[in-house]
Order: sequence, then C-alpha cells, then structure tokens
Amino acid sequence: GLIDQLNGQNLKLFAWDIKLGHSIFALSFVMATLVFLRWELSWLKFVWIVLCMIGARSYAMGMNRYLDREGDARNPRTSARMIPSGRLSPQSVLLWSLCFGALFCISAFQLNLLAGVLSPLVLVILGIYPFMKKLSWLTHWYLGLCLGLSPLAASVALKGSFGGEVLLLGAAVMLWTG
Repeated sequence: GLIDQLNGQNLKLFAWDIKLGHSIFALSFVMATLVFLRWELSWLKFVWIVLCMIGARSYAMGMNRYLDREGDARNPRTSARMIPSGRLSPQSVLLWSLCFGALFCISAFQLNLLAGVLSPLVLVILGIYPFMKKLSWLTHWYLGLCLGLSPLAASVALKGSFGGEVLLLGAAVMLWTG
C-alpha cells in the first residue's frame, strides 16, 4: 500500500533526487537575516528553523519532481531522475513530499502560532512553482519570490512580525535570483 512507500530505501532515493544536502544553501538566506538584524536565538529555536528550512525545501523540490514527472521523462537532461527512470513511484515521491511539508508545518508551530498558521500558505506558494514553468516566462522571478520569503519567514518565526529591513533583504534575494 501507500504506507509501504515510506521506507528507508525510498527516503534515500528521494533525498538524493532532491539534493537534500543542498538545503544548506537555502538556509543561508535565513542566516543572513539573523546576522543582518543581530538576533539572538536559543539552540532549540535554531533546530526548529533548520527543520523548517529542510521541510520547506524538500517539500518544494519533491513537489517539483512529482508535478514535472511527465516533462522530465521527455527531457534527456532530466530523464534519469527517480520517477522517470522508474526507481521511485510517483506516489512515493508525493508521500515523501507531503511528509516534509508536515515537518515544515509542525516545526513552524514550534516556533510560534503565527508561523504555524501561515505555514500551509507557504507550502501553497512553494507548490505553485512547477506550474509557473508551464505558464509564464517569469518563472525565475517566481522562484526568487519563493526564496525571498526565507528572510520574512525567519522574522515571523523569531519575532512574530517583520519590518522594512527584512522586506528589503527578501526583495534583494528575490532580485538576485530573478
């Protein structure tokens, strides 16, 4: 059944396919926010933030692989990915993506109520990216928006709000990516 898809071997393949280790690069935008605003945080909050970043990025990458599976199969550059090559089923990738999305939401609630309540909205925004590739030439700008949310999310997670400095940092990340 579906639950059988959630095994260690499938997790390893999923992690390799989405380049889980590259989450460290996405975390840099949050760390820049912490340094820029000179915030102090406990080790526990730091762990929850890292789990949020891993959860959000893994969800986004997994949904991208799941939603792009047909195009990936036709593209020689992406045909070796896990779904097109048959090493992972689409259902397994979807389940692992949803598990990482749940990790993101649970971790966000551990930081504060507002971060937790807003976390499903963040997942919707991240999940739209694969559709943007099909609908618009503004795809990189949308990806920039997704990455630019990192400083705002870090501010909401640690302070319960965000100010002008964080908006500027988010805009800089968006423009840099776009």
